[in-house]
Amino acid sequence: MPPISDVAVYFYARMFLSTFAETNIKDMKENTKDWIHYTSAVALIISSIVMAFVSFFMTEDIGPGPLTYIGEALSAALGLFGIGIYAVNKINSISRRMENRFDELQARVRKEEHDDAYENQ
Repeated sequence: MPPISDVAVYFYARMFLSTFAETNIKDMKENTKDWIHYTSAVALIISSIVMAFVSFFMTEDIGPGPLTYIGEALSAALGLFGIGIYAVNKINSISRRMENRFDELQARVRKEEHDDAYENQ
């Protein structure tokens, strides 16, 4: 039989996930994912700065543990910012190329229609 703490964690996670899946996903707005990314990245940056100051003021040295956390937190935060910005720029680039191609096709169709109308006169 598993320990009571494992059973409690299982039921708590099950209850939380089912509640979250039923209510919050329906209420999510369009920009919620971006808001979560940027908030998480800013929280990681702030926590790493606070960790550096607290570690330095308490021991007058930044040990390997806090330094590892600072490096990991900054890497994760910069990754979140970079992935979001890359995705937005890539989508905008594809959108612009599609719009340009569509405009070129429209111009070509108009020109052909104009040429056909001129030949039929």
